[in-house]
Amino acid sequence: MPVAKEAKPRTQAASNNAAVLRAELQRKKKELTAIREILLSINASSDLRSILNGIAQTTTRVMGVDSTSIYLLDRSSQRLILKATTGLFPEAVDHGYLRMGEGLTGWAAQHRQLVAVRDAQRDPRFHEVPNTRERSFKSLMAVPLISQDRVVGAMNVQTRRRHTWTAGEIEFVSLIGEAVAGILERAILQEESELLS
Repeated sequence: MPVAKEAKPRTQAASNNAAVLRAELQRKKKELTAIREILLSINASSDLRSILNGIAQTTTRVMGVDSTSIYLLDRSSQRLILKATTGLFPEAVDHGYLRMGEGLTGWAAQHRQLVAVRDAQRDPRFHEVPNTRERSFKSLMAVPLISQDRVVGAMNVQTRRRHTWTAGEIEFVSLIGEAVAGILERAILQEESELLS
């Protein structure tokens, strides 16, 4: 009789483990599909604006966040210029900016490190980009965009409710940053050379 009682908790534990593994597998599958979608949209587009918007929209949808914003570094001014967003005011694109090291996103770019905070406004590094509606967001995760050891920009995701970022979410945003940084750098260089000719 004691053997039967022991078997039930083991069966329950095995069932729970299997459910956790299935959920993790589903999350990974969803993330791989998103990475594939981002890369396909990049390959299908030749202009930088479409590439950036595709990355932001896919990231927002797959992660279930309220905003994804991409900032590109203007080397001459050392400013991170807002180039694409899904949650901030669209009018802020090309106008909103952070200096390197300013705000959580600028800090991520300057220090070349991902930063993830549950309550962004309470973090001493927080800096609101004026005229963007950023104040309505609570949690923020930012990742630097680095290509061949050069910072080309930074990307952040934000939620309106306080959110504790999971290891899986952190891994996913890091992967997107790593996957697109070199592509963005080449697209920026191509756009600059077209403007000069």
